[in-house]
Amino acid sequence: MERGVHRVRSSAVRLWVCALLASSCGGDDDGPSRRWDCFEYRNACRCIALGPNDSVASSGRAVTRCESYPCCYVTGTGTDASCDCDQSSACDTEVESRRDAERVASCPPPGEEEPVRCAAEGENCRASYLSEQRLEGCCGGLLCEPNDEGVPLCQRASAAEITLSRQCNQATYAEELALELLDEVLSAVGPERIDGVDVGAPFTVGPGSCLVSTEITLGTCGLQLGPERDASGALLVTSTTNNACRASGLGERVSGSATFKGVSCRDGRCFAGTFELTLTSSSGNGAPGASPVLTGTPFRISGTLCPANVASASSCGD
Repeated sequence: MERGVHRVRSSAVRLWVCALLASSCGGDDDGPSRRWDCFEYRNACRCIALGPNDSVASSGRAVTRCESYPCCYVTGTGTDASCDCDQSSACDTEVESRRDAERVASCPPPGEEEPVRCAAEGENCRASYLSEQRLEGCCGGLLCEPNDEGVPLCQRASAAEITLSRQCNQATYAEELALELLDEVLSAVGPERIDGVDVGAPFTVGPGSCLVSTEITLGTCGLQLGPERDASGALLVTSTTNNACRASGLGERVSGSATFKGVSCRDGRCFAGTFELTLTSSSGNGAPGASPVLTGTPFRISGTLCPANVASASSCGD
């Protein structure tokens, strides 16, 4: 499982000198002479063992350690080793089926990880500040969120919020990003088959990294969420293309409301969480005598929204 990680070695001269002197230069045994570079992907994380002159290239997000994965294992030895973590629920079988693999509690292996350096509660967590202070992020139990003045600070968060934040960051580096329906979309005649859920432009955020508006596509039916809100603060929903919505079995003139519960990441450019939509529609383009299609039964969409282009908005609403 290479996951786009490539070890780069500058050791040809070093090996020749070591052989010529018939002495050990170190770096091939487990221990302090090797270090680890780690990269996170969607639902997986890999650490590569490196010698003093080695470097690594990867398309993943650089992290100092792989955290909160149920399955981790080391393959290889010395500076040829790698340490992988994933979400496998059959970790013992996963490890036993691999040559020279050994299950470990975390990556890097226990005893070889760098000491944790993290930002305390109430401390700034802008990426530039964390980099300057050589901090990994917020300490355990904390989440980087903007305060009422829009300043990102490490704040107390629930386990569910922290999980969503990790999902949000991982999805930023995934090859595919997708939303999924958690419930059936019920029309007046029963459940409708929806072939795929996606998110696209326009996508705007406001102060405090609050989601202001976006467009979600159910099958072929484009739905504009916000920026207008109803009296309760829910985003107002309207269909963008009647014909496409009718083709997806959702009727015409789709309208309603949507609420979003989740967290932002990447300085408000991405979100992870759950939408709940309550929609109505009719057949016949709303002409007199038109039959109802969607009748207001709520349904949920969950996942990560991380479009390429994000615009700022002047107001977030309540």
